[in-house]
Amino acid sequence: MARLLVVATQVYGHVRPLAQIAAALRGNGHDVILVVGTTVEETPTPDITVPPPPVPAHREPGRPDFRRRLDGFRPSWVRGRNEILETFVDPVRRQAGTLSRLVHPGPIGRPFDAIVADVSYLGVQPLLLTTPRRLRPPVIGISTTPIMLRSADCAPFGAALPPWPGPAGERRNRQTDWLLRKGPLRPVRRALDAVAAEWDIGPGELDLFDAISRFDRVFQLGLPELEYPRRELPSFVDFVGPLPVHCSCGGLDHPEIEAGRRVVHITQGTLDNHDLSRLLLPSIRALADSGATVIASTGGGHADVRARFRTDPRIRMVDFVCYDWLLPRSDLMITNGGYGGVQLAARHGIPLIVAGDTQDKAEVGARVRWSGIGIDLRTGRPRHRRIGAAVRAIRRDRRYARRAAEIARSAGRLGDPLDRIIAGVLAQL
Repeated sequence: MARLLVVATQVYGHVRPLAQIAAALRGNGHDVILVVGTTVEETPTPDITVPPPPVPAHREPGRPDFRRRLDGFRPSWVRGRNEILETFVDPVRRQAGTLSRLVHPGPIGRPFDAIVADVSYLGVQPLLLTTPRRLRPPVIGISTTPIMLRSADCAPFGAALPPWPGPAGERRNRQTDWLLRKGPLRPVRRALDAVAAEWDIGPGELDLFDAISRFDRVFQLGLPELEYPRRELPSFVDFVGPLPVHCSCGGLDHPEIEAGRRVVHITQGTLDNHDLSRLLLPSIRALADSGATVIASTGGGHADVRARFRTDPRIRMVDFVCYDWLLPRSDLMITNGGYGGVQLAARHGIPLIVAGDTQDKAEVGARVRWSGIGIDLRTGRPRHRRIGAAVRAIRRDRRYARRAAEIARSAGRLGDPLDRIIAGVLAQL
């Protein structure tokens, strides 16, 4: 029995897969501790409740939402930078302190045999950058986002630009990287360098965008067909596909679904669903004359919106829906670009329409467009006419469905991702 430490960034889309992996390792008889942010969970389960993140020090006491409300009036690149600072950079000191106490417990503590870490959990980087491999346990990375790695073959993460082969593309990538580093991302670089100096780590070495290259092995929770090729990608990065989603809520009682009618699934994700007019409502309007059955998940709440569509036989409005039941019955997904949901749709051979501009969603949409599996609307608030045009384009052009089917067949050959991750972790011991 191995003693394993699993650590996850305090964001739902990162916690859920890491908790699922921790529970699977525990189910295989190993002693597993899960750390979410800096909160220690002695008995991890797949459906762990994500604790709220601590209020950053720069927020005013008594007004924790002030900066987030102000961000609504700022350009998307400013919001993106602030999300990077608050989600990944600000917690590094606390994360690293928690890891140090756990990894070096003193003479009476049993050391960990391995660490399984969310690639975006930067608190593990000081250990990787300052401790020789022979003096630390192996550290296995789990990547829950599109790959963030500087490359001559790709524009830097955040630019949401597809690859451009040849010397002109390489020049574009270098120039874009320089512009982002010297402009919007300069505060991120300064903040990381200030943290790194506390561990005698040189400037530029502690880096979110190259973190994946520091691990001993990495498992990418995505499909290779939805990721840009890079000559710099380390050989220890393995694509295992998205983790399966199993739940006990069952399916929906809807005869038209079981009768084989066209089913379109609409989702604004788990968190970005406070304003359904961004995507869900215009998508329903766009599908009014399509003849499709619509399954729209709100993420919880919105009783007034659900009441509006209660009498429409074509539309089922639900808080959540079991993907292991829904996706095999769907032939199109309209999504705000959550990485996990997009990968699951691709694994099931479902064409996609993506409309997202927060967090990593613009990068997800760019990869969907590049892969040929769907259409990227390149906005987080599309008009219903644009959505309708995209739906018609996917219905009319069978190349989307054929490409989706190709990717699904390829995904079927990857095997069970949890089995591969467990075997990979144990191989590092």
